[in-house]
Amino acid sequence: MSSSEVELVTIIAFIAGLAACTWALMAHPLQLYRSASLRFSVTNILLVIALLLSSWRADSTSVSLWLLTDMAFLAALITYKFAIAQLFKTSYQPRLTAAAMIIALITLLASFFVNADALYFSAIIYALAAVSLFSTAKIKYEALFEEFSPVIARLFCIPDTVLSGLLYVKVLSFTFIPHVVADYLFTEQYSSEPFLWAYLCLVLLLNITAMATTITRLILKMKFLAHRDQLTGLLNRRAMQLTINDLWAAHIKEQKEFCVLMVDIDYFKNVNDKYGHHTGDIAIRHIATQLCESTRETDACGRFGGEEFLIALPDTGLDEGRRVAEKLLTACSQVPWSEGKEQLTVSVGAAAACQAASCDKLVTLADRALYRAKSSGRNCAIAYGEHIDYSLASSSSS
Repeated sequence: MSSSEVELVTIIAFIAGLAACTWALMAHPLQLYRSASLRFSVTNILLVIALLLSSWRADSTSVSLWLLTDMAFLAALITYKFAIAQLFKTSYQPRLTAAAMIIALITLLASFFVNADALYFSAIIYALAAVSLFSTAKIKYEALFEEFSPVIARLFCIPDTVLSGLLYVKVLSFTFIPHVVADYLFTEQYSSEPFLWAYLCLVLLLNITAMATTITRLILKMKFLAHRDQLTGLLNRRAMQLTINDLWAAHIKEQKEFCVLMVDIDYFKNVNDKYGHHTGDIAIRHIATQLCESTRETDACGRFGGEEFLIALPDTGLDEGRRVAEKLLTACSQVPWSEGKEQLTVSVGAAAACQAASCDKLVTLADRALYRAKSSGRNCAIAYGEHIDYSLASSSSS
């Protein structure tokens, strides 16, 4: 190797090693996405190993050593895929990944017994690497598509897709013009500088993409925490208010009806006083679970404060709100929450958008109906209305 090539190898190894240390630092002292950060660190270590093995091999090097170099590169991309999947808490496509690893091992074993050109074996490994990288882009796209726009999702997947495409081109070259490729790779006049510059771009792109994806995931987590109640995972009061504001705007503009339910746990103070606040938290989480399981995915459930919950039911009038209220009462009063403890019940107040002059007034009407439900014996649901029967669903008090 020339002095310039040695310098490039040193620079690439230094950058990848520095990236590995950075990801390790994020994993342990900073505790930032520990599993994903560790895998990003291992990815860089494997890239350095692949680079060093590649710089040592020559025309006389055995086929198996060539394949070990390619397998180190494949292992780096698979580890990168694991990290991305861990980052977004999604599946890493275990069947596809396992199949790729098995095929790679079979290819390595075959190189010991089959007398064939090393390029054909390398073509298989690089094909697996291309598939792995493309599936990584797919995982990333699907995760980002749910939280952002399709444009943003595609933008983040460009580096992985481009690298995957380049690997496919390399596979086609190895497969259909192996002698031309061999002459180019093994000639004594060939300089490996283009390869090293490409490898440097690969290391930088993978780490920049990984860092950008990690920051994006961190933003998503902060966004989630900003809108969620930490105890129950439901929407918090501010997020519920924003949801109701949006529903009210649609109600005014497009005459879309919706209903809100105010829910309160009956005699919750007795639970706290008798069993302690830890048990009280368990009770709140139990009721939150029942509310989620008794409503649709399009409905919004939130913790309004303390033991109070607020539910927004889009495209729902008071009659359908009646059925939801009955379902809530049944679920909360019949599903056990803690062995040996008295059953929890709830009171529900309901109001429809057509009854209110503003979204704030709507919540106030639901709260007034809840107050009437609690004063009427609890474990029942009451709808706000001036000229109708207040009782939506009745159930004997526990």
